[in-house]
Amino acid sequence: MNWNTVGHHCYVSLCAITNYLLRQKLTHVREAQLEATLGTFYAPTRPLSETTVLGYRDQISRYARRFFHHLLRHQRFEKAFLLAVDIGAHDLFMVRYA
Repeated sequence: MNWNTVGHHCYVSLCAITNYLLRQKLTHVREAQLEATLGTFYAPTRPLSETTVLGYRDQISRYARRFFHHLLRHQRFEKAFLLAVDIGAHDLFMVRYA
């Protein structure tokens, strides 16, 4: 599927796959599957048009942030922080103490 031509179908598929994987116990295989799923948007084989990026980046970013927190919960700190850098979410580095 091509994000530039059938973006909505790609987004629905990405959501379904990501939601399923985030509900499962995190293993190295599932971690790689989550990376590959999000990679269809963040590192596509064919460049995405500006319209496609602008249309889906906020929604996809929410899934990437969920993946970040999922990695933290499973103590995969290095991978989590590399993800935050890759998606440009520097606010995820903030640690707040009450």
